[in-house]
Amino acid sequence: MMASFLITGGTGLIGSALIAKLLESDNQITVLTRDIRKAKKKLPETVRLIKILSDFEHTKALDYVINLAGEPIADKRWSAKQKVKLWQSRVDFTQQLVNWIKQRAIAPKALISGSATGWYGDGLTKILTEKSTAVNEYTHLLCDAWEAEAQALASTNIRVCISRTGLVLSKQGGFLSKLTLPFKLGLGARLGNGQQYIAWIHIDDMVAALIFLIADQAHQSLSAQKTLNPCRSNPLNQQQPKQFSTEKMKDNCGLGSQPSSLPHGIFNLTSPHPMTHQQFNKIFARQLNRCYCLMIPASLLKLMLGEMAQLLLAGQRAIPQGLSDHGFVFNYPNLPHALAHIMASSPDQA
Repeated sequence: MMASFLITGGTGLIGSALIAKLLESDNQITVLTRDIRKAKKKLPETVRLIKILSDFEHTKALDYVINLAGEPIADKRWSAKQKVKLWQSRVDFTQQLVNWIKQRAIAPKALISGSATGWYGDGLTKILTEKSTAVNEYTHLLCDAWEAEAQALASTNIRVCISRTGLVLSKQGGFLSKLTLPFKLGLGARLGNGQQYIAWIHIDDMVAALIFLIADQAHQSLSAQKTLNPCRSNPLNQQQPKQFSTEKMKDNCGLGSQPSSLPHGIFNLTSPHPMTHQQFNKIFARQLNRCYCLMIPASLLKLMLGEMAQLLLAGQRAIPQGLSDHGFVFNYPNLPHALAHIMASSPDQA
């Protein structure tokens, strides 16, 4: 027995890593993608690719939907045209996805839908849990609308989890890859006053946390659909030799203790130890054995990037209170350990 997944944003940094982990248990993965040719080059052959939601059969079993789609927010200046793309790829698309789920003959057990710690806006030095309030700025307005569309399913019997993700650290790309070359050249720089907080997470912990949110508890009654129960004991495991064992998933998914109820609602997917920009850069420079002494003033960043400079100058001291309450344990909670692991496994490290 295996589970069926529909994943959007499956060719991205998080999606591709998640798919690789799920395929270790022979799960059925379908990826919704705008570019089938590109996806074929990036994803394993066993992944089914579709271009529109209607290509997924109405009566085909579907256990979990994981929505990671979204136009990259930091790749271009936030022009009016770019803001439309950011909105359409997040808010409008999630609305379409939710409407499609509602119309299905067989409903999934859960929707895990992406968001970002940008929901909080600039939190300054305040510790931010899932219960914290937000600053009313652009990233909050975008993320809040994005989350609201996913939460429209909460009134049904479908479990909804929102993942407010921090900056994901990985050797495969993302935030860290953009920093590496400048720092190796001795051009690493503090942005603004350097006191803005970075909410970060190691890619392995990110994937493990998503699987943790997906997981069903052993004492829950099993439906007629195929069931993935990767992070908790599963009474079907004896008949499923290819499924993750309980002990293996405790190691891989960070399961420390059984929560009393299935996870639902908002979750910060961040390390328990956010760092200021200054602290982060110092640790990263030390990892690369490079100096770190330059500074780019906030005024110059605002001149160069316009409103998008807020992404670099604002910060969120977000902590994963929700995951902690449910018993999740991080493999890489501390930045030096996380960076050491990533850089040691990077083939191009100098």
